This record gives sequence, structure tokens and C-alpha cells, in this order.
Amino acid sequence: MISNVSGKGVAAAAVVLCLSGCAGMPSAGGSSSSGSAVASGPTPSPEIITRETSSRYASSLQEWAEKNLRFAKQSSKVSDRQIQILEESVQSGEVSTADYERAWSNYKQCVVGKGQPEPQLVKYPNGLYAQMGVTGSERKAGAFLSAAQACNTAEVLYVVMVYNAQVGNPGLYQDSDEQMVDCLHRAEFIPKSYTVDDYRQERRADAFSFDKLDVNVRSCEVASNKAVLYDSDPVQDLGW
Repeated sequence: MISNVSGKGVAAAAVVLCLSGCAGMPSAGGSSSSGSAVASGPTPSPEIITRETSSRYASSLQEWAEKNLRFAKQSSKVSDRQIQILEESVQSGEVSTADYERAWSNYKQCVVGKGQPEPQLVKYPNGLYAQMGVTGSERKAGAFLSAAQACNTAEVLYVVMVYNAQVGNPGLYQDSDEQMVDCLHRAEFIPKSYTVDDYRQERRADAFSFDKLDVNVRSCEVASNKAVLYDSDPVQDLGW
């Protein structure tokens, strides 16, 4: 998806990259007065969101890895490289940091192999990566986005779902808001009395009792598959 960011003219429209769907997307019209733009980064695809009544993805990380491996094998769009990483994670019970890094390296190579500039990633303090927002003409951004979406599915989508849970969602909560609040609690960034309802109310009002731009918050957003781009964030210039 390509979306204009406020503060840019039509002839020089900034665009933001949404891989595998966008969670928490604001209404049309660009960023809010607080500077938030659209959500970006990998989110669970429809096939990965379970239909079980449980509020958790699985009973253990290994089971979650097994589910992702099964989903990946059912897709014709997933590379053998990603499947191999997932198979190793099932055997070991987790995705290693080296394999997580390798998956993102494969993603970059995939995008370049489709004739696009090498993607620039943002690395957060918890070690998680997210695709940087991009700026450029609609033609160049559209071509980049098409390649990036395909390569995201091929190389990192399911690995990310497992690794993000390892790092930021050890409780394997399905609800992304619950993931977010649990992550912030474990980072000791918010008081234990702060609830999921508190977070939802503050998010709707876009008025938080904490600094939403703090690296702890940004790290938890990525871990919860709800990374958000802000006007102050660096972007990758694809040219005009």
C-alpha cells in the first residue's frame, strides 16, 4: 500500500511501506497532528490468525514455530530458505538470532534481485528489524513496494512471527494490544497498574501517559507487529 504523508506536496509525495497488512491504520488524510503516519511492518496474514477460542497463539513457542512452519509450507510464495529456518526452529525450540539476521539478509537480496534498491532497515534496541519508510515518486515507490511485499512473504514473514514472539511476546498473546502492554510491563516502562483498556483508550485519543517515541515503546510496537512510522523517522529515498 502506498499512502501520502502530510507535509509533502503532490509532486514530491512521501510514501510509506506496509508489509503484509497494516495494523492500526488511521483514517485517510495522512498523519495526525501528533505526527503519526501509517502503520508498517509485518503483521499476521489472515492464514496465520488462528480461529481457536484461546487468547494465545499456541501453548508453547515450539508449537507456535510448528504452526508457522505448516503455514509456510502451505504457501507457494515462501522460499525454501525461510522454510529451512523454520524447520530448524522447530527442532531447537526457537529461531536463533543468526537465523533471524539471515532471513532479513535474504529479504534484502530478494528485493535487489528484483531490480530494486537494497532495502534499508531500522534496528531497534531489542534487536528487531523493520522496513524503513520510503520516499520517492509513485512509480518508483510502487515498484519497490511490489518487490518488498513479495520478498517479505518469501523470506521473513513467518520467521518474524516466531522471533517477535520470542523477544516481545513470550506469553504468546494473540491480541496485539495485550502483547504491547505486556511488553511495556516487562520493560518496566509503565506501571503494573496500567491495563490494556488504558492503552486502548489512550491510543484512540492519541494521548498517551508515556512517551510514544521512546525507544522502549518503539521496540514493543515492532515486537507486537504494530510498528508505526512518524514524521520524524528517517526514510529511504528512492528518487523521483
